[in-house]
Amino acid sequence: NKFKEKYSDIEAFINKLYFNYLLFISLPIIGLVLVLKYFYNLTIVETSVIIVNVLIFSIYRYILAIYQAKAEWKIYNILNIMNNVIKLIILVVFLTVTYCFTNDTNQYDTVLFAYIVSALLLLLISFVVSKPFKKLRFDKNISILSDFKKIILPIGISNIFIIISMRADVFFIENYLGSEQLGIYVAANSLALVFPLITSSLMNVFIQKTSNEKSDF
Repeated sequence: NKFKEKYSDIEAFINKLYFNYLLFISLPIIGLVLVLKYFYNLTIVETSVIIVNVLIFSIYRYILAIYQAKAEWKIYNILNIMNNVIKLIILVVFLTVTYCFTNDTNQYDTVLFAYIVSALLLLLISFVVSKPFKKLRFDKNISILSDFKKIILPIGISNIFIIISMRADVFFIENYLGSEQLGIYVAANSLALVFPLITSSLMNVFIQKTSNEKSDF
């Protein structure tokens, strides 16, 4: 938003830059997950769920960010809500079908497969209903990258520390209390996060308004 008047093709440039970055970082992500597979004795299905969801949600969240930046709240809200709706529908269908045909009460692998399918379906629908990727050509003007770095580097570095601090509790609880207590904590935490939804929505609007009006953030 800050440079959309200065550079006519800024959106296409950012799209191209992001997908180049995602392609570059995919192999290290997969390598890291394989290391975790060794330490946590993850199955092939569990490993696949992590890799597929990390890569797909990196694209899905990026699409949401584009609509947030443009203040196109209708499509933003549809895609945002669609994540949980699709996940719920796929989970119910998979669990019901598996139980009816196998009568198996232990459906852990079924849930994992449902997560993979719901993520793939979410990505497909996101591409169908959105238009951010119609063109990926971009001007090779070096000054665009220079201006872009001035904004993205401080935000990126601060976000890394924010994410680490947000996830540190999971590692501490698992280490000292075990995986069962961690499961209870995560479930309770997810329910508690229902309440800040309005606050989170207001923040998303505020961030977009701030960037548009060039206020002192």
